[in-house]
Amino acid sequence: MSSINYIGEVLRTRLSHYCEEVLYGSRPDIHVLRPEVFIYFDKHVRNSDAHNCFFEFAAPSWIKLIEARRFYDAQKLWEELLTLTRQWESQRRSPVHKGTPFYFWAVTSILTDDLDKGFLLMHQALVEDQRTSGEKNPPTPAHSFVCLDAQNQRQFFKDYVDEAARFLADLMAKYREKNGMSLCFDDFVARFLQNTDLEEIRFYFVYVLCRTKRFFDTIVPSLTENIIGSLMETGIIFDLCLTVENTIKIKNNIKYSRRLTFIKHLGFLATQSKLSLSENELGEINSEFNNDFENALNSLLTGQILPSLNRRLNPIEEDLVISYGFRNLGAHSLESYNIIFENFEEIIERVINSLFFTIEKVY
Repeated sequence: MSSINYIGEVLRTRLSHYCEEVLYGSRPDIHVLRPEVFIYFDKHVRNSDAHNCFFEFAAPSWIKLIEARRFYDAQKLWEELLTLTRQWESQRRSPVHKGTPFYFWAVTSILTDDLDKGFLLMHQALVEDQRTSGEKNPPTPAHSFVCLDAQNQRQFFKDYVDEAARFLADLMAKYREKNGMSLCFDDFVARFLQNTDLEEIRFYFVYVLCRTKRFFDTIVPSLTENIIGSLMETGIIFDLCLTVENTIKIKNNIKYSRRLTFIKHLGFLATQSKLSLSENELGEINSEFNNDFENALNSLLTGQILPSLNRRLNPIEEDLVISYGFRNLGAHSLESYNIIFENFEEIIERVINSLFFTIEKVY
């Protein structure tokens, strides 16, 4: 049903006037809308279609603000409409479906390069969609965003999702070529990004992936040739390692698995995927990382035989070991190394390869 059939003449007139004032650059008082907004929500209790229509009525004005790059006013529009809505919810003790304003506010924040706030708002939109629909994977724009579902054509921010999905697909293509694997993007989406058993892990991975992409897109490599640059990059790598560790942990579903360390989970993965990598070897490699992290990492990146081993690791074993080394470094140390900013992109690829391999072999 269209908004014109839900929104009465008085509210439509006042809401139009409010939006026009915002567009003209004035600061109208949102509370002049309060009486009509309260009447509207009183009339449409728990009617999510009507709730959507209310917020969608302001969307054309928001788009004009975005096109004019008036991002502050664009965010303020949704913030103030949500303020009124929450006041009604608090007084009536009844929920209003707020997926639409949170989604558009999230888009605005991301357009201003505030990725953290954008993801918080986008996930709040998803919470609204899940509550209203009763589904963990509702077919909404917010869900498509947080799961990189580029197939959904009905999402305002599809260009951003497309770019992030292409970034991930390009990494996956390198993984297949380097390791002779067969994992395709659709399989990864089905097994991982749409897997409700991996709720926190999949959502966090997409967030870290987008942070990584933004880092590649906006930070000139020469700016990272310093202590803080190395530490920032180590933080991103560590977050990716956490997704690898926890993704394996879910499948290593044995008693007390929460108490097991990464070395045990890697041992499980190696056994399940028929790799030669053993826990004893991982222990020896860990000692090499502890003694000289930079030299051990350089040996792995260049395909050299580590002194503690009597064999050459295959490429995917190297990737898993690199993830293991950074997992321990990030958890226990605050140290910078030149080799990190010199090889950041390759290290990212190696760690994400570990996630791809996990999904391909045990999911």
